[in-house]
Amino acid sequence: MDAALESRFDQLLRRHAELRAALSGAGLGGAEFAKLSKEYSELSPIVEVIAALRQAQSEMESATEMAAAADDPEIKAMAEEELLGGPLEPTNEFYAIAKIAAIKLCAAYRRQYGADFISVMPTNVYGLGDNYHRQDSHVIAGLMRRLQEAKQSASPTVAVWGTGTPQREFIFADDLADACIFVMENYSAEAHLNIGSGEEITTAALSRLIADVVGYGGTLVFDASRPDGTPRKLLDVGKLTALGWTSRTPLRTGLERSYADFNARGEGR
Repeated sequence: MDAALESRFDQLLRRHAELRAALSGAGLGGAEFAKLSKEYSELSPIVEVIAALRQAQSEMESATEMAAAADDPEIKAMAEEELLGGPLEPTNEFYAIAKIAAIKLCAAYRRQYGADFISVMPTNVYGLGDNYHRQDSHVIAGLMRRLQEAKQSASPTVAVWGTGTPQREFIFADDLADACIFVMENYSAEAHLNIGSGEEITTAALSRLIADVVGYGGTLVFDASRPDGTPRKLLDVGKLTALGWTSRTPLRTGLERSYADFNARGEGR
């Protein structure tokens, strides 16, 4: 690539990093947070393309592209072939499209240049070093922070969004990393592979489990006026299991390790 193009790529990557840092920080007002989030979402697929171009240029032997699971609510366990088999869940649509575009980009490089790019689609990930920000954390990290703060303030109740009936699948981050290494050593094909635990839990049961791990003894109040999101998210991990890999960390064990890390990093003060 020429120097001018490389320089422009560097500018875009720096801006993407600046936006990520700003969105992870504190003190942003609603309008400013929305503005920066929009710019970050628009830049994210461009950053994906830049990363893939640079990997191809350096003749990387194998690359793993991870994509967030976009699923059809009517399918109990989503097989790889069912991706794009129906409409995307509206609250995840924009994020899912960006990730699906990255999967297709890896497939295109494999077809056109013979690059050994491999795509995997993990389920919901949690673990050590998670983002516990009050505004933009994911479900496990967000609940862990809120329940810890409720325990410290002796709050009698904690509100949890939704009815508690949706079912979710989770995988511990260390297991995901192990699966990615396994896939790079044992798989080479255009089709992406699902990575998950193969087990699901209702959001109500998850909330109570996190409360137990944190040691919060108050009452969880489920707010049905808040959106539930997708009724069910479960990936079919049969292909990966057939290759010889399965998740090893039970949910409670992963939550206990995450909570210990949460406190060790000073997040729980």
